[in-house]
This record gives sequence, C-alpha cells and structure tokens, in this order.
Amino acid sequence: MADFLGLVEQVPNVIWSGVIAAMIALAGVVLSNRSNNYRLNAQLLHDASEKHRDRVEGLRREIYLQVSDEVALASNYVSSLVGGDLDNTDIRSELKGVTTALARLSLVAEAQVTGVANKLVSHYGMLMMRIFQEMYPVKVIGQEINKVEARLVLLSGEVTDTLKKITNLEGLEGSREEISRLKLQYEKQSLLVQTCESDLGELNESYRTHVGQSNNALLPSFYEMSKLQMELMMVIRKDLGVDTDVEGFQKQLELQWEVMRAAYADVARAIGK
Repeated sequence: MADFLGLVEQVPNVIWSGVIAAMIALAGVVLSNRSNNYRLNAQLLHDASEKHRDRVEGLRREIYLQVSDEVALASNYVSSLVGGDLDNTDIRSELKGVTTALARLSLVAEAQVTGVANKLVSHYGMLMMRIFQEMYPVKVIGQEINKVEARLVLLSGEVTDTLKKITNLEGLEGSREEISRLKLQYEKQSLLVQTCESDLGELNESYRTHVGQSNNALLPSFYEMSKLQMELMMVIRKDLGVDTDVEGFQKQLELQWEVMRAAYADVARAIGK
C-alpha cells in the first residue's frame, strides 16, 4: 500500500490534471449521449404516435365518407318500400351497406358519434317493422285487386265472344232460339261484368284509403329518421373539425319537412277525389 501511494506521489501534477480533465470530458460525453438517447427515444415515440394518429384519422375520414353515402342510399331504399313489393324484399341484403358502414364506424369513431350511429341502426329496424305492419293491409287489398282485374278481363272476353256469336247468327233461318239463349247468356255475363267493376271500384277506393292511412302513420317515423341522420352528420362534422351551423341545419330540415307535409297533403287530397 505504501509503495502504491509512493508511486502516486511521484506522478507529476501535470499528468494528474490531464487525467482529471479526461475523466470530466468522458463524463460529459456519457451525460450528453444519455440525454441524446432520451431525446431520440422521445422523438421516436412521438413520431410513432403521430403516424398512428394519422392512420386512424385517415381511416376515420374514409369510413365517415362511406357512412354518408350509405345513409343516403338507405334512406331512399326505406322510403321506396312504402307501396312497394314487400314479398320480394330482402331487407338484410338491401341494408347491408349501411349496417356494415356503421359497424366499421364504431371501431374508429368517438363515443358520441358511435352513440348516434347505434340509435340510427335501431331506428332502421323499428321503421322496417312499422312499414311491414302498416303496408300489410295494402298488400292484401292489392292482391285482391289483381284477382278481380283478372276475372274482369276474362268476363269481358266472354261478353265479346257472345256478342260476336249473336251478330253471326242474326238473319239466319232457324237461329232465333239460339239467339235468344245467347242474349240471356249475354245479360248474365254483362251483370257479372258490372258486379266485377263495382267490386274493383270499391277495392281501389279501399286501397287509396289504406295507403293514405299508412303514409300518415309512417310520416313521424320517417321524420325521426331524417333527424337522426342529420344528427349523425353533425357529430361527424364536429369530429372532423368542420365548422357546422347546427341551428341552421335544423331550421333547414324543419323547412324541408313543412314543404314535404304540404305536398303530401295535396297528393292525398288528389288521390281521395
């Protein structure tokens, strides 16, 4: 130990100062590297977070545009069901686009957007049930009208054939009895035609009445659907950072529905005449 201390004492002060300076420089390098590594890691984490956010926002914008298109298509489709052929309607297929888009939206959208989207999906289901419920009597009457129209065509053809036979037999000797029989047949056939025409008139009147009643019953549900669709578009615009005049859009929607209700009332009065 004494020998080691002796050796240390023999080292010139200039060397010790150099060693100390080197150690200080080394410590500075270590601290600098550590600081640089920390900043680099922080920058890498920040860049990764920004890239992830950009990817999510890009995907969100893409899905939002798809939802906007599919909601418009679904609205047109649901509206077309009123008075349409419900037997050949595949609801799941026709609404697959909007339901798929709204399901994708729930994966990337904020909670407020997802909540409104879920309410709209539920309303679509409720509205479809209301449409089938209200339009079923119209469907039954329509089927009956088709039957009576087919019978009327058949009876009218029989009347025409009978008249031709009577015309062909007139003036021929020995045909009086046959003509008399055919005239009685013609009278019976004509009476059946009149009965069919009367039944058809009553059925058409009943059809118009039920269509009017069904439309009146469904209008509030369609109005609610349009409100939910507008609400969804508003929260999407807000999530995208697009300036939105909510009050202005609401007034515009109310104005559109006032015009639609007035137009529908005019059509209903015209049909009822």
